[in-house]
Parts: sequence; structure tokens; C-alpha cells
Amino acid sequence: MTRTRHTADTITDDALDHLYRQLATLHRRTETAEVRAAELEKATARAEKAERAANISDAVTTQTKQLLARRTETLRARAEAAEAAINRVRGTIQQLCEPEPHPGHDHLCPDDIQRAIEDALDEQPKDQP
Repeated sequence: MTRTRHTADTITDDALDHLYRQLATLHRRTETAEVRAAELEKATARAEKAERAANISDAVTTQTKQLLARRTETLRARAEAAEAAINRVRGTIQQLCEPEPHPGHDHLCPDDIQRAIEDALDEQPKDQP
């Protein structure tokens, strides 16, 4: 379909009305496109902000996991050191009390010391001699 190029002398009222309707339609479409472009910019900004927050969250999660791993290793090492110390104390007590038991003494003897320390290590209530 060929379009007729109107001049001021040849345009009819109907053709001019048609051109004005087209122009109004184009203006509405342009305004709609501008609104949608602004909405898209806002949505893009929100998505970028959410992505940055997610990246920060991931970094915090990674750092937290690393911290927990270090703390777990530290606590494990401390527990092993405490268990070793307890075993050394028990060994020392055993060496002190090996020769012979001391029943019937009215002084604090190594057996009493052994029982009291072992009770303390085992978190048992101790009897006072």
C-alpha cells in the first residue's frame, strides 16, 4: 500500500484526524514505554541490591563456617590436652600409692589423696577424711 504524502493544500479533514489519532497513539505508547523502562530500572536496581545482599550473606556464611571449624579444632585440641592432663594426674597418683595401702592410719595417706583427686577428676562428691 502506497502512502499519499499530503500537503497543507491537499489534506482532508479525515486524513488530518487520522494523523492526529496516530500521533496520540504514538504518544501513549511512548509514555507507556517510559513508565515500563522506569519500572525495569527500579526492578533491576532491586535485583542488583538483592544479589549484593546474597553475596554478602554467602561471604558471612563462609566466614562463619571457617570460624566454627577453627573453634571446633581449638576445642578438640583443648579437650585432648585436658584428657591427657587427667591421665597424667591419674598416673602420678597411681605411682604415689603403689607401694602399699595404708588402712587404719589417722593421718592423710596417699590412698586418701588418690580417692579425693580421682573423685574430683570424675566430678564425684568427696568424703572428707
